Amino acid sequence: MKYVALAVVLAVMQAAVPTPPKAPNPSAGRSQNVKNHGSVQNTPPQKTATVVEPISAQPSQQNSGSPSGPNTQQSVRVSELPPVSVHRDWADWVAWGLACMLVVIGAGGVRAAYKTLKTVEKQTQALVNAERAQVYVKAIKNHDSGGHATFTIRAKNYGGVPARVVSSVYAETALQFPDSELPVPPRYDPSMLLNEKFLEPRAKHLIVEFNPFSEPNRMRELSRPNSKLVVYGRIEYFDGISSTKRETRFAFAHVREKPSEIGGQVIRCGSGEYNLYT
Repeated sequence: MKYVALAVVLAVMQAAVPTPPKAPNPSAGRSQNVKNHGSVQNTPPQKTATVVEPISAQPSQQNSGSPSGPNTQQSVRVSELPPVSVHRDWADWVAWGLACMLVVIGAGGVRAAYKTLKTVEKQTQALVNAERAQVYVKAIKNHDSGGHATFTIRAKNYGGVPARVVSSVYAETALQFPDSELPVPPRYDPSMLLNEKFLEPRAKHLIVEFNPFSEPNRMRELSRPNSKLVVYGRIEYFDGISSTKRETRFAFAHVREKPSEIGGQVIRCGSGEYNLYT
């Protein structure tokens, strides 16, 4: 009985203890790998045929290489523009009317400014002319006891500054038609002044005492029947303000409008060239 129990215990112990695994042999593994590698190197590789199957591109994939999408810029061509009608309301007409009014007002302002400028220029020139020397020539009648008359031809400075007279000349002649017979342009002799003369404001300068009844003038008048005695001449001077030489020309004819008129009178004659003032 004891032997039977001991045998059972030994059998159980033998069944419970597991068998330890075998340790791998590295040398065997290396040798096996070397064999396999050698067999692989000695065996030539088999060529595998590559089969290329054509792939048909789908319509949605034709432009897959280029960027396309909903944000891609595309050109739009318009063959004909649609007609456009513009409707103006009252605000547009008011703005248009105001613009026209501004144009008219601006043009009026420019014109008024131009007129003002011209007026100022005229006033300035008038002030300058009032100050500068201005020499005029007049004929003054002088009576005598014999029923004859003489005429004083003189120049007077009506300006505000002295005039420097540099030339004074006159001539006498007899002409039937002085207005047309006096030659144009006028021809004057050299100055009769020996020296320059300063003519103060309101001062007078005697040019000649014209006597139509003198012996030389009577001879001139007799040499040409129905003629008139004429005296003409010129004054040249500087006005005291500018460097411009100015001149005053004159021409007078002796006439008798009435036989009863004692001594007669002298009147302006000749063209504008003989009565010029600068």
